[in-house]
Amino acid sequence: MPITPFQKELVRHHHALGANDRQIAAAADISLSSVKRVRQEFGLSTTCPVNLRGRIGERLVAEAARQRGLKVELRPANGTEYDLRIQDLRVDVKAAAPSPGGTWRFRLPDERASFFGQYTYAKDYEQDADLIVLAAMNSTDTDADLHILPSHSLPTHVLIRPGSSSDVHLNAWHLFPASATPLSA
Repeated sequence: MPITPFQKELVRHHHALGANDRQIAAAADISLSSVKRVRQEFGLSTTCPVNLRGRIGERLVAEAARQRGLKVELRPANGTEYDLRIQDLRVDVKAAAPSPGGTWRFRLPDERASFFGQYTYAKDYEQDADLIVLAAMNSTDTDADLHILPSHSLPTHVLIRPGSSSDVHLNAWHLFPASATPLSA
């Protein structure tokens, strides 16, 4: 059944109120996938804090790479296995908020749940990306420490604690090939 103009307006209205996709779907009496399609049609971003943090992490990584003179391309489409291409390497970005103890936990399981936990699917980081960037976000999601790791032999759990062995990956930009054209002054 097609979505009516009234249902589309309900999506826009409830999105403006800050409702998440599940709440919007219930209010407009449409499926979650329909909510996502209507949001994309109107150019509306997600209201999910976790997804928003991920997008901010991707933006911070892209900005940091560009500041270093590296070539950055955004993912070609939603659903792509990686988030960015930097120097022609596929990069998957994971962002996490700090815990109260000043650490960041990243879970990198080989099986993941869909956005609303409706199904699971395999995630092979080594096949899907060349490098993984763990963005340890500050408490306001405006900056991050970037830990860069090769995608092979990733542990399923990574704990980042400043001043610990995790610092070896902090700003490991040397893992990217050098830029062919240096920045001019």
